[in-house]
Amino acid sequence: MGTERYSDSSRKQALRLYEKNGWGYAKIAEVIGCYPSTIRDWVEAAGLKKHPGPAHSGQLRRRAITAYKNAKDEKSVSEVAKEHGVHVSTLSRWLAKHGIRRKSPRKPNSFDHDAIAKDLKSGMLGVDVAVRHGCSESLVSNIRKRLVK
Repeated sequence: MGTERYSDSSRKQALRLYEKNGWGYAKIAEVIGCYPSTIRDWVEAAGLKKHPGPAHSGQLRRRAITAYKNAKDEKSVSEVAKEHGVHVSTLSRWLAKHGIRRKSPRKPNSFDHDAIAKDLKSGMLGVDVAVRHGCSESLVSNIRKRLVK
């Protein structure tokens, strides 16, 4: 047999989180600092009844979907997924199944178009204007096209 890498207290904590809190292998493994398969082996060795992981819980699904809908534009799918201990693709699939479209990660356009136009009219190069205003060169190019019209 190999040497024991984890203390008895870690093993007991893992089994308690599994049995009492209903946590899944991956979430427990993250806390303990081991692989999910290690947790699975401990659960099987202890003869504990298997339960579906948190990703299969209807209650978890409802909580995660509700949290995403209530977050307005403040949180991304990945942030909500992480908070609820599910994978991004799992939450994305749940949202799609319920007809909820993912929010666009775009930032609101907060650039001063008038100031950009002024700099372009003064003869500054587009790349310099973009650097000065912290925006993309394509935005500067679009503003330049509107000036020409």
